[in-house]
Amino acid sequence: MEEPESPGRVKKVVIRPVRPDQHEGEPPVERPVTTLPRVRRPSRRPRKPAPLDAPRVSLADHAANARRKASAAVRLLAELTVAELRHLHWPHWENWVAAAVVGAGAGLLMATLGALATAVVAAVRGVAGGAGAAGFATIALLAVAVVSTAAFCLRRLGSPRAWTVASLGAVLVLALVLAIFLRPAATAWAFLILPAVGSLAFLAADRVLDLAERQGDDA
Repeated sequence: MEEPESPGRVKKVVIRPVRPDQHEGEPPVERPVTTLPRVRRPSRRPRKPAPLDAPRVSLADHAANARRKASAAVRLLAELTVAELRHLHWPHWENWVAAAVVGAGAGLLMATLGALATAVVAAVRGVAGGAGAAGFATIALLAVAVVSTAAFCLRRLGSPRAWTVASLGAVLVLALVLAIFLRPAATAWAFLILPAVGSLAFLAADRVLDLAERQGDDA
């Protein structure tokens, strides 16, 4: 008699995949395994080692290079400005009109350059004044710049005594500022006082030189 199957017993069934053309009892055919070729990564180029004895640039060298570049830039800007001014069409005015207008411009330029020089001296030396050798050198440089600019403008405006009028007018402006307008010239009033004084000084210089030439011709 057959034993009845107990409800707690589990029958294990193993199912093996069989190909349709495979007979019973025949061993399975092994499939060839295909391998992909290994892709080689491009080798990285080795970095060049930094030279061990590289020269170190000090702070003083950096400052010297910066000063050289700044001076070259200022020189180039001045050359370009002069070249552009030479190619402008300048009108021909009367000598006294040209002297008065250029004198006002020279006074304004003197006030601007003086304010810039004072600011630079205060930033470098820590004092607001520029007395001593440095102060006199600064005044001399400002006077040369103002006289050169004024003479260039007077010559372009048709004045026959450009350098003489510019030099004498600048001397008169400096004398009047040092004698009368020394305190106001150190304030913002310099931008109003110096153009007026410059216009009067250049006009007086032109009239004095013109009168001297007339007396020389009459003699």
